[in-house]
Amino acid sequence: MVKQEIKNFKIEYGDIAIEGRTLPLCCPTDAGAQWDSEKALVLSSGIYIDHMTSTYKHVYLRISDTVGGYEVTVNGTPVGSSDGAKTLCFFDIREAVHQGDNDIVISFFAGTRGAGIFGGVDILKFGGAVIDNVSVSEKHEGGCVSVSVRLDTVGTSEGVRAVATLVSSAGQIYYGGIIRGKGTITVRDPLYWWPRGQGIQNLYKLTVNLYGETEIEDTREMFIGLRKITTVNSADGGLMDANGAQFVPMGALYRPIERGCDALADRRLLEAQVASMARANFNTVVIPEGAMRPSDHFYSLCDSHGIIVVHEAHGIDDSLRDSLMRNSHHASFGMIDFVGCGDDIVELSDLLREIDPDSDFALYEDGVKYVGAESLPAKKTLFAMLPEGERNLFSEKLEVEGRDKILGMISMASESYPYAGNLEDFAYLSGLCAAERLSREMVRARLDRGDSGRAVFSEISSDSALISQSVIDSSAVWKAPLYYAESFFAPLAVFAEICDTGVAFSVSNESRRGFVGKIEYKIIDNHNSVIHSEERDCDVPKFSAKRLFIRDLSEYISGHEREYYLEYCLRDGSSVISKRTLLFCEPKRFALLDPKIKAEVAGDDRRFGVTLSAESFAKGVEIRFEDAAVFLSDNFIDVTSSAPVKVSVTLLSGYESAKSLAAKMKIKTLYDIGK
Repeated sequence: MVKQEIKNFKIEYGDIAIEGRTLPLCCPTDAGAQWDSEKALVLSSGIYIDHMTSTYKHVYLRISDTVGGYEVTVNGTPVGSSDGAKTLCFFDIREAVHQGDNDIVISFFAGTRGAGIFGGVDILKFGGAVIDNVSVSEKHEGGCVSVSVRLDTVGTSEGVRAVATLVSSAGQIYYGGIIRGKGTITVRDPLYWWPRGQGIQNLYKLTVNLYGETEIEDTREMFIGLRKITTVNSADGGLMDANGAQFVPMGALYRPIERGCDALADRRLLEAQVASMARANFNTVVIPEGAMRPSDHFYSLCDSHGIIVVHEAHGIDDSLRDSLMRNSHHASFGMIDFVGCGDDIVELSDLLREIDPDSDFALYEDGVKYVGAESLPAKKTLFAMLPEGERNLFSEKLEVEGRDKILGMISMASESYPYAGNLEDFAYLSGLCAAERLSREMVRARLDRGDSGRAVFSEISSDSALISQSVIDSSAVWKAPLYYAESFFAPLAVFAEICDTGVAFSVSNESRRGFVGKIEYKIIDNHNSVIHSEERDCDVPKFSAKRLFIRDLSEYISGHEREYYLEYCLRDGSSVISKRTLLFCEPKRFALLDPKIKAEVAGDDRRFGVTLSAESFAKGVEIRFEDAAVFLSDNFIDVTSSAPVKVSVTLLSGYESAKSLAAKMKIKTLYDIGK
């Protein structure tokens, strides 16, 4: 096989025409225009075909990873079209091309937001066949896994010979011949793939070599995970089962940041998104019905991080069929949630098995209820959406033009936090506000489920143009809700809340084992002096959430609600499993003192650590680094009288010494807003 890549395109969108663009390409963001449902995206390219092309039996145009339907013409001759359901399409162009210069035009249908090509466009020349797709299914029996490999090809199907090779992470090698497009590899004592928090994400490398008459014609490599994922029905939703071990699915509704035109930046942003979900302790993510189809790289990242992808669907259409075939090798793929199908679920289940009889795709029958809390605007979003030339949050012009939008958000944040006098402070406060609201909702969701085993899902994004659409921004910077999510999605978490008779302490245990430990709590004043401390034993069964006790603390805090706060944690021996703080009044009414934070930066070779300590209680400590791309292990922290807080910092690009990084560090606390 000879592959000829097409790299340079002319992009046309309405009145816009730009020469010499490279993939990926989409509209409207790629063309700098507003999306218009009446306009169509047209990509065209000139390609030179040499005299040897006519000697090949097959010449195909291959287009991968597209959004939207399109039609293809070569030298003015239509050669085929796609309705957008398939992620990979082949078009026979042997009779349409000629020696010399040729024109290829890919015209997308009007009406598709974000239409474009995000994979590649190639011309393939070969005599026998090339690989269209490799699909995988598993059968688990008696401690062995039979891996069925199905090979789909394009070209001449007669006499196709192929061999599949499977290599484990420990180096074991397994072989299987593929005859008439099918083959089986038996793996004894398999290394299973586990969801995040349940075990290691073991992956096997699968290589399929397709042979021509004398040599390898085509090769496809991929990583697969051996696992059996099913749902366990319960009265309130369902647990999941991985390889015979039950667990509670916890995650969020996934809304991708809109794709851009920079392939490298787009890839890094996607990697940052999935890494952020893993860091926030997600073991599941839900793709809503009608959402933009994730790329193959998205599933590969979820494979590596142990995140199961649940696809919502109202039925089985061509797009879902194609996804089932092309993504079957991904360990993270395969959970279908049929929404609003009622009694049709049985019929859909049978149809699903007809598509792939050996598949282990499970049905998450009961609809997921999402806990929602919008992530309010970041500073960049505010600058983009405020009236042109207006940056004063309290101006008459803004009050007229944005009363129901920006000012409504300011009012929302100001219910609990001080008023912000500038955009930077408001972006900081709105992040804290969104994080606190989401945290309260998620705590309630976890505690209300009791021992029912119901899935816990959150929606931590919004479709509103005025609201930042993810818990990370377009520069892959994490926001406050994400750091809070890491705490409330932890398998073991302790929560304290004010009730009529005192402070109620509860523990949620989503692990596969019962927990026996201690709850410690301290009443501390705003000078960081401990007023009172206690500890209680606790015993919480697996997959349960329970209120353990209520403690009346009025004898210590009465009359000091604005100066005292509660610090509490869950301990397993000497290890702190979960730690939080609780104020006895709204944050804006708490008598914050100047915390006089000390921050020390140490480390080198792209890995650093920041140690924070404070003379008095510091609420919502935000660490930022000017002009430095970094990853922080924690942020928006409450620094108390306990041991100093340590935050790891990973430099993502460039070079910094500990001294130069310290010079770029900016720290903001709630005290800075109050003053």
